[in-house]
Formats: sequence, structure tokens, C-alpha cells
Amino acid sequence: MFGVIGGLGPKATSKFYLDTIRKYLKKCERYPQILVDNVSFPRKLEQEIIQNCRNENEMLPYLMKSVRRLNKAGADFLVMPCNTLHIFIEDLRRESRVPVLSIIDETIRLIKQNKYKKIGLLATSKTVESDLFENGIELILPDEEEQNEISGIELRILKHQVTEKDRNFMDKIIVKLSKRGSDAIIIGCTDLYQVINFKDREFDIIDTLEILINSSFERMMRGESK
Repeated sequence: MFGVIGGLGPKATSKFYLDTIRKYLKKCERYPQILVDNVSFPRKLEQEIIQNCRNENEMLPYLMKSVRRLNKAGADFLVMPCNTLHIFIEDLRRESRVPVLSIIDETIRLIKQNKYKKIGLLATSKTVESDLFENGIELILPDEEEQNEISGIELRILKHQVTEKDRNFMDKIIVKLSKRGSDAIIIGCTDLYQVINFKDREFDIIDTLEILINSSFERMMRGESK
């Protein structure tokens, strides 16, 4: 049984939950035990972090409470399907009695296993600013104007106002990062799956949400095999 620090945002958490269950049912004849704690916090705080890269520290108390609730409920390990808030991963690990799996660490591990040299990164401005994916990896980033537009798209995702124009923009940015020398592109915001076409690419796209799903599943199965 593992716990999910969820709601960051809700659609990414829902996809994580449903895809994990589908993966589990291919191996087992029963449903898995997954605890989802939907973190309740002011929506304007989420918008401020995405749009203005500020007040992120106000999120930490909400996350710490979620960690405590999931620990108390008996989770064997925890995950958080949100890249940006992994700026607090060490705080959460100190608070938790059980391991907290990192979406960032798992992604970097895959990148190094595949020996990618240059990686394009699509993420929130706070994730980019915080150098979460550095770790010896050469990153190719959108320029300032493009990054601002990505932030705008992320806000429209939260408001359920995504347009075809947004999808086309993301497609062009992915191609542009590839032409600038990226061996692969990291989708470093779990909500961006809603505006990205993952099919028919001549280069690799690294979906951090999918990586966390796979890593959580593997860890869950290892626990059940004991």
C-alpha cells in the first residue's frame, strides 16, 4: 500500500491513479491498495507559483500535513505527482517515517541509463528556476518569451480553458527544442500531458508522470513479493 500526495493538480493525480491501477490489473486479479490524499490549498496560491514564481513556501505546511496523514494511514511509501513541489522533497522526507519516492530522481535515473547528452525541458518556470533537473545534465530550455507562454498554458489547464492554439504552440516548442540539439524532451510538469501529442515523434519524449507511475508500480510489486 502506498500513499499519494495528490491534487497538484487533480487531473494529473487522477491519471496517475487510474494508470497505476490499469498497470496493476495486468499482473494481479485484485485491485491495489492506494491512499490518495487530495491536498486542500488556496487556488490562488497555485496560480501565484506558476505565474509569478513566488509564495511557494506557503505550500509547504499543506504538504507536510498530507505526509503526516498518509503516514498515519499506514502507507508503505509516498509519491507526489508534481514536479515543481519537489523543491520540498527533502523537507517531506524528513517529516515522513516511510520513504518518499522522487519523480525528479526517477527521471534523472532514466536519463542517465539511456545516456542522453542534451535534454530539452518543458516545465513550470519555478521548476526551471530551481534547477531541479540539473544533476550533471545539459538542459536546453525555451527562451523567456516561450517560457512565459508555457506558464500561460499551465494556468489555462488549471482553468479548463486549453485551446487548439495551446496544443499547436507546445508542438512547435517540442520540435524547436529538438532542432536545437535535444536528444530527448522532458515533460517536466505533470499537467502538460493534456496539451502534448506523444505519438509519431522522431525523438524521445520523457513523460515524468509515466516514469513515476512505473516506479511506483515496481516498488509496490517488490513490496508484495516479500
